[in-house]
Amino acid sequence: MSYIKNALIGLLGASMVLGMAFSPAPARAQTTADLQAQIAALLAQVQALTAQLNAQGGATVTFTRNLTVGSTGADVLALQRWLNSHGCPVAASGPGSVGLETSYFGALTKAAVACWQAANNISPAVGYFGPVTRGAVNAMVVVVPPTTPTTPTTPTTLTGGAGSVEEYSLDSSLSSEEVGEDANDVEVAGLEIEVDDGSDILLTAVRLVFDEGTGATHDFEDYADEVSVWLGSNEVARVDADEFNDDNDWSQTVSLDSDAIIRAGDTDTLTVAISGVSNLDSADVDDIWDVDFTSVRFRDAQGASISEDPVVGVTEFSFTTFAASADTEMKITSGLDSVNDAHVINIATSSDDTDNVSILSFNVEIEGDSDVDLQDLPVMVSTSAASIYAFLSGLTLWMDGEEVGSVNLSTDCIESGGCTGASSSRTYVFDDVDLDLSAGSDYDFLVKADIKSTSDAGIADGDTIHAVLGETETDLTNFNAEDESGEDLADADVTGSVASEASEVRDIGIMLTLVSTDTDKTHAGDVANTSDHDQGTFSIVFDVTAFDGDAYVDLTAPTATAGVTASDLTISGGTASTTASSITCPACTQGTDGFLVEEDTTERFTITVVLTAGTEDALFKVALANLRYALTDVEGDTSYTFNLDEFETDELFLNYDG
Repeated sequence: MSYIKNALIGLLGASMVLGMAFSPAPARAQTTADLQAQIAALLAQVQALTAQLNAQGGATVTFTRNLTVGSTGADVLALQRWLNSHGCPVAASGPGSVGLETSYFGALTKAAVACWQAANNISPAVGYFGPVTRGAVNAMVVVVPPTTPTTPTTPTTLTGGAGSVEEYSLDSSLSSEEVGEDANDVEVAGLEIEVDDGSDILLTAVRLVFDEGTGATHDFEDYADEVSVWLGSNEVARVDADEFNDDNDWSQTVSLDSDAIIRAGDTDTLTVAISGVSNLDSADVDDIWDVDFTSVRFRDAQGASISEDPVVGVTEFSFTTFAASADTEMKITSGLDSVNDAHVINIATSSDDTDNVSILSFNVEIEGDSDVDLQDLPVMVSTSAASIYAFLSGLTLWMDGEEVGSVNLSTDCIESGGCTGASSSRTYVFDDVDLDLSAGSDYDFLVKADIKSTSDAGIADGDTIHAVLGETETDLTNFNAEDESGEDLADADVTGSVASEASEVRDIGIMLTLVSTDTDKTHAGDVANTSDHDQGTFSIVFDVTAFDGDAYVDLTAPTATAGVTASDLTISGGTASTTASSITCPACTQGTDGFLVEEDTTERFTITVVLTAGTEDALFKVALANLRYALTDVEGDTSYTFNLDEFETDELFLNYDG
């Protein structure tokens, strides 16, 4: 269709020339307004012909690759047209707007993709046209609509009289920039142009001179793929880097588009951007080049064409690897406390396994400018049982609520002695997960285990399990994460670690939930009486839930030295005299040695401690360190020590009057 369009436009241009060549001489000289009107009419005819051709229908497009900032091609053009027709326009006017779509994926396209993602509940809505978004768009049977011509307008004209540039200066924000391999349109130098009040000016050309700096020994095209020139945010020229060669001393006069206009009294910046080659020779890494604006040609409203040297000096820049320029960092941090803190895991006693038990929670954040392809991830899993292989029946990896990987417990460990032997710890590798992690985004991960029942020989009540993902694991050759260029992330670019605490597995047991704590000075000592000291009452209120069977909470008064005979307290501050302590459960059935908590029910308990300052004034507080319980009405024979960090009162000042 583009061939037909070009042919029609060519015929239209020829008819204009012939019409002017053989038409009678005009009776009067045509004014500027007359010429502008004729040009507008001719443009209207061209756009009408274009509209007729477009009316033949759109083209069906299936997007087959991921697109991000810097991508170019026909699919980018198709994507912009599709976005413009689906409620998320790339631009309201100029490049990217309806009828002026381009084949370059820039910031405007990214914003439009993010708009569409947000409108269609695709998260994260960051403007990366990846597998999820691409699949959603393709599923809608993408038909790219024909370009709708905009209403013809009179071409942009210059206003004013004689014009000139009042001042040239270098953009101080661009200095020693790094162009990474395969990077697109990295701004390396800028020329600020201040126009006087006399006239608008049209920039028609700029002469650029590149020169080798420190370390540079090869041709410019060995470093750079393209050179582009921008006025403000609008691209006004793009040339292949090989046009700057040793035959012309790395210099070239670059013609600019017809919309490179700076209005009278305004200042704008002419920026040079470099796209790096996709495979930078290792010997060329960190080589320095510089660029100089040696000539600027412009035209004012009177038609006068002026060329002048801005005389601003050179700006240095260098070429580096993709990873260095992208400044990519994969940060691993701890996730949910409810998973990583020590707790009780309720498992089955029958032949059924307990599936999808979360044993490690972590977050991965991708900083920098490059997406990361996470391919293989090793995680160390340990148990107090003799054999982790006999303890587990499965292990899976989850990201943002979806399963993304699993391991074969018989083969997918790194230990040289094999995966099925009697070892309490193994490092398993989730291989070929191939997760595309977008720059600037973070992701929540869970490692989940399928745990065998206590009827199996390799597991018993009270055994523990925990998992680790740290530097030891990410330093392994089995860890594989690449940046957009396909380079492995360096060790320094993968930071952080996470480890879960050992959680206990039980078929029958209890779980505790804190309700409240309280302190109260229940007696103020008489200062005149050296044996009458302050007294404080400390209380901890909590719920106990029994699972899979009845449990009996030891009714012996807890103390700071209970050991195995009762529940333990931690009393901190100064030396205190314990006047009294107790554990109560008003709603419980009280047995001989314990308070009954029936299966799948919850009972409320209160521990009360009365303290008197023992030898000195001090701040005192009381914490629960261990709750003793049993599965029958006997003295407590099992200790509950999990998630008790918050089972602690505030401090209370007690005065010693001695």
